[in-house]
Amino acid sequence: MLNKQAAAVSKVSFTDGESPLGPITVMIVSPSPEKVIDYLAPRTHEGKPVRVVKPEELGSD
Repeated sequence: MLNKQAAAVSKVSFTDGESPLGPITVMIVSPSPEKVIDYLAPRTHEGKPVRVVKPEELGSD
């Protein structure tokens, strides 16, 4: 879930629970949801992505 207040100012903030305005729920439908997550929020080491996922690697339904 994403924080609605942060989204209103073009920022992304993930939330575990409720926020004052309520969360934005995101549903990812993909044959490779792990790759989509790595594409959107890659794992980093010392501030740099460990692996860059290209859009063409995400596949399609």
